[in-house]
Amino acid sequence: MKLNHLSVISLLGILTLFIVNHAAAESTLPDIANADWLLLGTFATADADSWGDVAAFQTDYLTDIGGETAARPQEGQQTAGKTWAKASQAMPIDLLAAFGRQENCVAYAYLEFESSSEQQAALKLGSDDGIRVWLNGELLLSHHAARVVNADDEALIVTLQPGVNRLLLKITQVSGNWGVAARFRSLEEEQQDW
Repeated sequence: MKLNHLSVISLLGILTLFIVNHAAAESTLPDIANADWLLLGTFATADADSWGDVAAFQTDYLTDIGGETAARPQEGQQTAGKTWAKASQAMPIDLLAAFGRQENCVAYAYLEFESSSEQQAALKLGSDDGIRVWLNGELLLSHHAARVVNADDEALIVTLQPGVNRLLLKITQVSGNWGVAARFRSLEEEQQDW
């Protein structure tokens, strides 16, 4: 098949439009890894000597502000006798730096972020130790574990709503290091890694 000059220009135009639209679509994912997260903690297990007791992991400490599914805390707000404070660093957040050496307890990390449209994304998470995850009030993950932070240990396909979205993380601590990491990737990026 012989292409004339006009056909080549048209194909190049279509290809350029596709690339620009594709790049624009990818850039709409919020950068939650470098956002201003709020932290609240710590809450000890009922029996601080027994990690097998998952009470703190399952207990909702946010009932003062509507519970874990409805919480919309603000910096400086008091909840369960503790104060929500801005994290001092980007992801991964070192919870030892935020709360000091702790054992057998949990803490929360909260973020509100904007999405330009309804879109699907891969929510990539890592935690030391276990983690529970709520997006817009829906519990998406509950993984009680003892492990180190590996930034992409968990991968969830999520749907971001247009406008404000709420992400709440509850991170457990057995002993030693303690932290959490979270970021979004496009589904296309995830497929390329497979």
